[in-house]
Amino acid sequence: MSVAQQLYALQDLDLEIDRLSAQLVAVRAAQGETETLREAKAAWQRDEADLDKKRRIAQDQEWDVKDIQAKIAPLEAKLYSGKVTSAKDLTNLQREVESLKTRQSTLDERLLDALIAVEEGQGRTKSSRDHLAQVEAAWQSDQARLHTEEATLQQQVAALQERRQAQAALLAPASLSIYQRLCQTKSGRAVVLHANQIEFVA
Repeated sequence: MSVAQQLYALQDLDLEIDRLSAQLVAVRAAQGETETLREAKAAWQRDEADLDKKRRIAQDQEWDVKDIQAKIAPLEAKLYSGKVTSAKDLTNLQREVESLKTRQSTLDERLLDALIAVEEGQGRTKSSRDHLAQVEAAWQSDQARLHTEEATLQQQVAALQERRQAQAALLAPASLSIYQRLCQTKSGRAVVLHANQIEFVA
């Protein structure tokens, strides 16, 4: 094999190493969390936070309802106990109970609205959680594929580098030095096949 042929074989190895190394860089860059996964996580976290807020509101409304019920109960007991005999006192007591019951009705409506909001929030949170689970499953599968591809590329590059070392060892240092300088200035192509002849790039 002529020097030109040996250099051409070396160049083929170098170009293939460069191609696979570029693939390896791309595969490594693709590993880690994707934008789709980050968005799915963020959506689920937003829905969870919103649901927590709605639950706190509903709990506050429930406490308000219980509080006013606790105020109404003793007043009604007093009203119907027969212990209050004054017409004026009975009227005032009745008005107070009615006022509190009107307030309770408003609070009951607010509590119902809050409970409906919680139920809707639970639905949204479940939907975003299910979507996140699907995205994570697809991501994990893709990551496994990327890790496998990375390992394969690493093995291929290592094998080619061994072959390159053996090929470079066949060349005289001067020829190898000229080849390497030309590769740097000619985008990795120091020799070309032209009319069935291997020539140095001009």
